[in-house]
Amino acid sequence: MIVKNNINVNMQLKYLLIVLNSKLSHFYSNMIINSLSSNTTIAQKNIIVSFPIPKMPKILQKPFEDLVGKILIKKERGETTTAEDQQIDLKGYKLYELTYDKVKIVDPEFDFSKEEHKEFIKVLKIRDMIIFFTKL
Repeated sequence: MIVKNNINVNMQLKYLLIVLNSKLSHFYSNMIINSLSSNTTIAQKNIIVSFPIPKMPKILQKPFEDLVGKILIKKERGETTTAEDQQIDLKGYKLYELTYDKVKIVDPEFDFSKEEHKEFIKVLKIRDMIIFFTKL
């Protein structure tokens, strides 16, 4: 389920940071801004408010929060976060259930093959189910 114009109180801030900082979010924002050539400041606010946020139980938000924690620690140390940034994008593609072809539109530099993408999605689904059921 996707929440639009309504941020659920069960959503953690770090989860929202992951969603809003993904390549998919940037792609969506750029598409909207490019279609509106007028006041981009107002457009940017409206994009953030109207961006569809996937609804997810707190239990399944935990890996997102952990990833943001890793990124913040690395940034404080002046270390690169390229690998974590890629994980953000992959999680975003999974959240929005993008097919391989749609991912390639959003991210032309995406370097997984179709088979790798399919396998990655399977692994994430299994991992999410394990996390969910072990927390019950």
